Amino acid sequence: MIKNNTSIYSNKLYSKYGSEYTFMTEAPLKKIPKPTIEFLRDTVKGNQHLYKIKITPNRSVNRYDIFVNNNVQINNLKANGVQSIDFKSNIVSKTAGKLLTYYVVDNLPLELEFSTLNTQNLDLNLVESSFDLLANSLLKMTQRKPGMIPMPFVLNDAIIIKQKIKPSPKVEKEKASFRRFPKQKDSITVEVDSIKR
Repeated sequence: MIKNNTSIYSNKLYSKYGSEYTFMTEAPLKKIPKPTIEFLRDTVKGNQHLYKIKITPNRSVNRYDIFVNNNVQINNLKANGVQSIDFKSNIVSKTAGKLLTYYVVDNLPLELEFSTLNTQNLDLNLVESSFDLLANSLLKMTQRKPGMIPMPFVLNDAIIIKQKIKPSPKVEKEKASFRRFPKQKDSITVEVDSIKR
């Protein structure tokens, strides 16, 4: 069973049934590649803090869910150049703090552009999901019996990574070293023509 104070209840993903997780157990640690997060723009202009963030998957993934953790007002949001649509929905109330859900196509990166008041601290979480829990070679999962299907309208059969949105550590490339040789004079000498015009 799951304890009530566990962080698994934060950043909830949408469920048509309003259901919660019901079971959790210890599992062996697996090296699942995390996405690369780059801050392409991180600057202040007037009273606005302008951001452009690129999230690039490093494994085959299907979905990104982005959450705001501290009630920061996100302005002028664009995802891959497309502006957000303002709407009211009962779904939104069930996924408090969710900024957007993005379904990844051909493993292309997600680029987010937005601004906040420069007095507010950005606190975003990324939930990255791949729909390959039963087929992934890293895991040995018991397959479903014939005639069994996953429950629809909820995220299942997924491998999920949850992490803060902050710049990924940059890998320092080793600088090429060049051996310097002393400058040598050209061995060919040219005689000055003594004929004057």
